[in-house]
Amino acid sequence: MGAKSGNPRKNPVMRVERDGVYVAIASKGGAHDQPEWYHNFIAHPEVDLQDGPVRKTYRAEVVEG
Repeated sequence: MGAKSGNPRKNPVMRVERDGVYVAIASKGGAHDQPEWYHNFIAHPEVDLQDGPVRKTYRAEVVEG
């Protein structure tokens, strides 16, 4: 969901998964700011992820380190 608009957003991301846990790495190729979808995840952490034909709802959280 858009952080400001509340409208649904779709963003293709590279599949990074291990044992059913997905990681979305918010990077703009080394820039100091995050991509727009990062702010959407912070504002609306309930996200739908579709991996092939399977679509599930997950809760996004920021991890560091």
